[in-house]
Amino acid sequence: MTDGVFEMIGTAADYAYLKARMEDRQAVPTDISIKMSADEVSAQKYNVVAEVTLDPDSEPRTVRVHLVNSLYDYPASSDERYAYCAMFGAQQDVALEPGVPALVEYAFTFSSASWSAQDDIAIVAFVQKATTAKEISNAELMKWPFPPTDLPEDINGDGVVDVLDLIVLLAAWGTADPAADVNGDGIVNVLDLILVLSAWS
Repeated sequence: MTDGVFEMIGTAADYAYLKARMEDRQAVPTDISIKMSADEVSAQKYNVVAEVTLDPDSEPRTVRVHLVNSLYDYPASSDERYAYCAMFGAQQDVALEPGVPALVEYAFTFSSASWSAQDDIAIVAFVQKATTAKEISNAELMKWPFPPTDLPEDINGDGVVDVLDLIVLLAAWGTADPAADVNGDGIVNVLDLILVLSAWS
C-alpha cells in the first residue's frame, strides 16, 4: 500500500526484505479464522462484518481486529498502479473464547473514486496481538461483489425472509431439522417462528 504516495518507497532491496518477511509469516500456522460478509445499507454504503473465531483447542486471548478498504489498480491514470488504502475502518480489541465467533462490524461509505471502479474494491481484515507485539495472526481479503451476511432466518437460502421460509419452518415443526431450527436449540418451535417473523422482508 502506498498511503497516497504515487511512487515506490524504498529500494528493491527493501521490497525483497518485506516480501521475504511476508512469506515467512505466511508459513506460520494460525489458530484464528476469519469469515467476511457485507450488506448494503444505502447507495455506496455497506456494513462489513468480520467473524473472527479461535480454534476450539486454543487458549483464550485478546486480539486486535482491523478492517481496511483498499482499491486495486489506483490511480487509473497512471502506468504504475498500486493497492491503495482508501479508508482505514474499524480497529477493535476483541476477547476471543475458543470456538466462539466474535463479530467486528464497520459501515464503509465508498468514495466516488472507489465507486467508479467497483471491481477493484476489496476489504481486508487482519488480526494482531493486542499488545506491543504487532505480528499479524491472520488476514482475509473480501473482493467485490461482497457476499451477503448469512441469515439463519432465511431457511430456504433465497436471500429473503418471507412466506416460503415460513412454510419450510411449519413443515419441520417439532423436529430437530437444523435448517429450520433458527436459534439452534435442537427443536423447531415457536421461538424459531418469532425469529423468522422478526426478520420478515
